[in-house]
Amino acid sequence: MGGLFLQLFYRDSIGLEISSYFLNVVKLRKVGKKVRILGKGSIQVPYDVSMNNEPEKIVDSLKELKREIRFDIEDLLVVNLSSDNVLFRRISLPKMSKGQTINAARFQINRELMIPVEEIVIDIFEIERKNNMIDYGVFIARNSYINSLIDMLKNAGFGEPDVIDVDYLKYLHLVDDKKLTGYNFLVTESLTGIVVMMVVNGKLTLVEASSISLDDVMNMLVDNYGVSNDEALSIIKNGAEIGAFGKQVNELLEFHYRDTVYEIEKLIRSMINSNEIPQNIKFKIYLLSVNERLTAEFVKYAREIGLIEGSTISNFPFKKNIPATGVPLGALGLAYRGVMEIGKGELVSEKIPKVKA
Repeated sequence: MGGLFLQLFYRDSIGLEISSYFLNVVKLRKVGKKVRILGKGSIQVPYDVSMNNEPEKIVDSLKELKREIRFDIEDLLVVNLSSDNVLFRRISLPKMSKGQTINAARFQINRELMIPVEEIVIDIFEIERKNNMIDYGVFIARNSYINSLIDMLKNAGFGEPDVIDVDYLKYLHLVDDKKLTGYNFLVTESLTGIVVMMVVNGKLTLVEASSISLDDVMNMLVDNYGVSNDEALSIIKNGAEIGAFGKQVNELLEFHYRDTVYEIEKLIRSMINSNEIPQNIKFKIYLLSVNERLTAEFVKYAREIGLIEGSTISNFPFKKNIPATGVPLGALGLAYRGVMEIGKGELVSEKIPKVKA
């Protein structure tokens, strides 16, 4: 009598994170409900290189990552749309069909921002319903930037991405939603700015951003310690190396984080006031920087300074088994977004084996 043969089908998901100074990639494999990290890669982009200045160097770096991660045409590719090129608006519209809602949102954005509707792409999601009106969150990007991003990926041999995800959301895919009850503010800092996301009972409701960034720390390292811009970028990315500059670096970090925390306080206060949130509400504030060392500094100074009196301040509430080090979290979040296209899955290992051909 013949036996039953069970074949395990899988599909790999690649998260490709393109930022101003770094290109990061993570490859995940989902088999059943289990998700494993297959590989990763990271390349630092020279300080003076961008999509507008010597973009061919970015393409060459993307080709290198493509080889390193062993990209396959069947892989599901998710790439981020950088926060510099995305706007967020919250709008209210009457209840209507999905197509009518999108068209109405586009024309409302056109009136507010004076951008021709044919030049923008929007992603819209429902936040809450109030009587006959519905509040929506809207992410807005220009067609021209999306097309240039796709062209760059094609030139590197990746082809068109399966998903273009808003950069703001890449870390949210890794967060444990069960910890986001009540009013939460999730704050990320990078070399291009800070982003504050208000999440109420697990639902994203507002996004604010500021240009205050770790770029300030980079400039202080260059000005005070005689390192090059590229060396300073590497130091900030790796985190632990920053301690090699001695006690004076603590003054540098304190200066940066005092300005950063005050800016975050202003953004959060504005979000609270615009939503008419009662003053007696206790908020949870979660902070994330570019690595574990700087996240610890971020949390420490926010607590010392007293960011939003009465709130609790801690690290991002990531899901189980999300590695704290060794894997670029932004790219991991994007790869997880790809997994969500396939179905639910849970990361089961922090080990990063070599990718097999």
